[in-house]
Amino acid sequence: MSVQVQAPAITTSSIVKQAHFEAPWFAETAALMNESPSTYHRKTFEFVVASRVYQERIGHGGLSLGFAIAHDPMPAFIVAHGGDVVCTNIDQGDTAAKIWQDTGQHVTRVQDLRFWGICPQEALLEHASWAYADMRDLPPALCQAQFDYVFSSGGRRAGLDFVLASVACMAPDGWATHTTEYNMNHTATDAQTSNDPTLCLFTQRDLRTLVGELDALGVDLLPLDFTSGTQPYDLYIDRVPYRARGHLKLQIGPWVSTSICLVLHKRV
Repeated sequence: MSVQVQAPAITTSSIVKQAHFEAPWFAETAALMNESPSTYHRKTFEFVVASRVYQERIGHGGLSLGFAIAHDPMPAFIVAHGGDVVCTNIDQGDTAAKIWQDTGQHVTRVQDLRFWGICPQEALLEHASWAYADMRDLPPALCQAQFDYVFSSGGRRAGLDFVLASVACMAPDGWATHTTEYNMNHTATDAQTSNDPTLCLFTQRDLRTLVGELDALGVDLLPLDFTSGTQPYDLYIDRVPYRARGHLKLQIGPWVSTSICLVLHKRV
């Protein structure tokens, strides 16, 4: 269900840059989400770009599927645009859920979703539903090629195997966005470049390999853009304790990490 109403602003799978926040399309979509471009925060980039892809490629309506949903604005944004959305997260009894429970980021029912002033709460309760899903082992019921739009933000534990597995969820001509951690060390070769077992920082080599693997599954990945920008927020690297606003890159151990948004299209 692909409906393009204008020349798309999102034409690449890009790492976050200051220029994104200062583009007219970014401010336009951020306003619809009650987000401020002036945050210059990579989570804002993730939410706005994922929403913009929905706007440009789906347009209105459709059935969407979101993974690792917590207090994200995406479900409300989709409902506000006439869509239905299945929200998923790992079962609260799974030991992997503890890290998110400890930080108040683990949501397990529609009633706990935030509507962010984007849509009426009643509409969100009517058009959003809930299912448990482990991104490391997707349930067959979600893998029937039935979703017009699939999205995830920050599902780092599952890694690129999840991106490949989620193709089975996408309907023909469907779209997907997956934001993940990207290692700014372009010479790194190992996806597991962090001592934290829940965190993978993916490299250029990982992502270039992914292009061919997706192609074999009938999916195009919008061209990869690894350019990092030269403006002040592009050059700033946040360090522990991380600040809440104004960082696009952060130091994780010896590595510098940022966000990249992978944009997929499943061929008919």
